[in-house]
Amino acid sequence: MISIRRDAQTAVVELEAGALDLVGWGLPVSDAVRLRNDPTYQVLINDKTGSSLDLLANCTRAPTDNKLVRQALSYALDRRRMANSVWHGLAEPGALPWSSTSPAHDAAKNAAFGFDLDRAKALLAQSGAPSIHLDLSWPATTPDYATMAQIYQADLAKIGVDVALKPLEPAVSLATRNDRSWQGLLFSGNNLGHFRPASQITGGTYGPSTNFSGFRDDAYNELANHLAIETDPAKQRLLYSQLNDYYLDQSWVLIVMQNPEHIAARAGMRGLRYDAHLALVLPEVWLT
Repeated sequence: MISIRRDAQTAVVELEAGALDLVGWGLPVSDAVRLRNDPTYQVLINDKTGSSLDLLANCTRAPTDNKLVRQALSYALDRRRMANSVWHGLAEPGALPWSSTSPAHDAAKNAAFGFDLDRAKALLAQSGAPSIHLDLSWPATTPDYATMAQIYQADLAKIGVDVALKPLEPAVSLATRNDRSWQGLLFSGNNLGHFRPASQITGGTYGPSTNFSGFRDDAYNELANHLAIETDPAKQRLLYSQLNDYYLDQSWVLIVMQNPEHIAARAGMRGLRYDAHLALVLPEVWLT
C-alpha cells in the first residue's frame, strides 16, 4: 500500500518506528545521509539523475527583470558550500541543468559563475538598479531549502543586498510559482537534465513560449526551434554550446546543484531501482 504524508519528516519518524517500509519523494537529505550509516536501513541515491535544485528569478518584476542583476545573483551563490551543507559531498554543484549523460553537458561551462562576491557587487553597480531588496521563498516543508537560503542571505548581505526569507506552505509555493506572484527568487526543482535539451525545453522551467520565470526572448524561441528539428550531430553540438552560453548569459534560472532522487527503506526491501524517467520501479520490489 502506498500512502501520502503531508510532512516528510513525520514519515521518517514512522519509518524508524516500523510503521512504514520506505520513504521516497520529499525525504530530507539530512535524514538520507544519517540513515546511510545505519544497517537497519538502506538508502538509494539515483546515480543517473537529471534533477537539480535551482532558484527561479521572476523576470516580470524588478529587480530580477534585469539580466545584470540575475548574473550578479549567480556569482553570489556559493554552490560548493551549499552542496556540501545539504548533500555532504554526494551531489555536485553546477551552473547548468545537464548531467554527464546529456549530450549538452559541458564541464567547463558548468563551472561558470564561481563564487565571487566582488564580481557580483560590480555587476550590481553596473546594472543601475537602486538599493536591492529581494524575497527568497521556498516550500516550508523542505528543510534543505532553508539551509541554502540562510547561507545565501548571509552572503548577499555582504554586498548590500537585503534578503527577506519567506518559507511558504507547499500549496502556496506551487501557486506562487505558477502565477509568478513571488518577488525576487524562488527555490524550485528541475529534472530531465540527463536527456537531450529538446526534452528540457518543453518543461516549465526552460520553456521558450512559457516558463515559470516569465522569461521571453525571440532569440531563445529561434534557438529552441532549431534544436527541435536539427538531426545532424555536429550541428547539434554547436547548438548545445550556444544554448549553454545563452542560459549562462540570461540566468533566469540559477542552477545550484544536482539533487538526485533518493529514498530510505528498511534493509529487507529488495529490487529497488530507478528507471530512465527518474521513477522508482515499484513492481519489482519485494520484502524479505
